[in-house]
Amino acid sequence: MKIKPSLTLELDSHSADAGINTRIEAALDIMESFIELEKMGLIKDEIENFVETKVINKNNNIMITRGNEEFSITDKRVKVILPSMGELATRTMSATFRSAGINCEAMPIPTMNTLKLGRANTSCKECLPLILTTGTMVEYLINRPSEEITLFFMPHGAGPCRQGQYHIFQDNLIKKLKINNTAVFTLNDEKSYNEYKTKTM
Repeated sequence: MKIKPSLTLELDSHSADAGINTRIEAALDIMESFIELEKMGLIKDEIENFVETKVINKNNNIMITRGNEEFSITDKRVKVILPSMGELATRTMSATFRSAGINCEAMPIPTMNTLKLGRANTSCKECLPLILTTGTMVEYLINRPSEEITLFFMPHGAGPCRQGQYHIFQDNLIKKLKINNTAVFTLNDEKSYNEYKTKTM
C-alpha cells in the first residue's frame, strides 16, 4: 500500500450503523482527494533507500546479507541483542553466544519508556510480552552505533502461545519503518534452536 490511504473497520455487536457509515464516507472522501492530488502530480511515491538485511544459512554457517554484501555472524560489526526473558536466562544466553565468538548483549528489564515505545509501534491489542520486546528493539536502535549491524534475537515455536508470531511482527516492523542494518534473528524451539545446523551454535 505504501502511501495509499486505507480504512480498517472493527465491528462488534455494539457498533451503530451511523458511526460505521460516517467512517466509510470520511475514508472515501480522503481516497477521492488522494486520487485527484495524484493526477495533479502532487503525490509521488517515496524513493526507496531501504536495503533489507537478512539472516541466512550458507554452507552450515550463519551469515548476514545486506544487498550484495555478506557478513559472518561473528563479524565485529554484527551484534546480537537479546530482549529480557528473565534476568538469569538472558544473561546466561548472552554469555553462551559470546563464548561462540558472537558479539551479544543482554538488554535490561523493560522500563516505562520501553513500554511507551512498544505501545507506539504496536496496536496495543497484542499481549504484553510482544509490546515489551518490540519496545526493547526500538529503544536499542534509537541510540545504537550507526555502523553496527543489529540482529534482534526472538525465538519462536508452535503451540497455544502467540510467540510464533513475534518474529514475524518485528521483521515486518523493520521493513515498515525502513530500518537499515537490522534484522530479526530467530531460532525454533521445535528444532532444538539448531535449524542452521552450524557448529558455531
